[in-house]
Amino acid sequence: MLGIIAAMLYPLSVFFLGLNGALYVSMALLLALIVWYVFWMRARVPDVGVSFFGAAYCGMLLSGLVVIRTALPQPWGGVLALGVFLSVWANDSFAYLVGSKFGKHKLAPRTSPKKSWEGFIAGLVGSAVFWCLMTFIPGVVMSIPQAIVFGLISGLMGVLGDLAESRIKRNSGFKDSGSIMPGHGGLLDRCDSLFLVAVTSAILLVGGGCIPFPVPLF
Repeated sequence: MLGIIAAMLYPLSVFFLGLNGALYVSMALLLALIVWYVFWMRARVPDVGVSFFGAAYCGMLLSGLVVIRTALPQPWGGVLALGVFLSVWANDSFAYLVGSKFGKHKLAPRTSPKKSWEGFIAGLVGSAVFWCLMTFIPGVVMSIPQAIVFGLISGLMGVLGDLAESRIKRNSGFKDSGSIMPGHGGLLDRCDSLFLVAVTSAILLVGGGCIPFPVPLF
């Protein structure tokens, strides 16, 4: 429950307090988990680690979208955030279409046996294409070569996020992460690539000087 609450607070804190908000939530979560661990005898160190990791993995990483959304004035911040979503979807779609038709060389047979190197490369191309389209958004200062590099990095992080979530499920002994979206492997499966892409995109765009550093609302 502590981890779930913290995961919900991460994006809210970043929206109102900027990146300092994520630091405050992390410190509060760590303190709460220590108190829980000390006074609840059934708690174990792995429980503390899983609670902290789960909150950071789901909540803090996705807060990168809040950083991107608040960096530009309306509506362009939202358009840029949508562009990040589209790059993830293009990565997945291109990888699936090419991989299912031409994929012969397995990318990670033990972790995700359906992925192929052919689909992996096609996914990177799809991601780079949408990053190039982001250069036309007002307020974004990014050259085409820079967009291609950032698109490739973002695509790599999307694949890594997908593989990481697959490994988490295997280690946990679950085939699906939930039943909210039947046939999709669970809601977590729909966001697995987005977790790492969100925070990576924020780092690339802000660190690369493509968008201004967002200022807290209060």
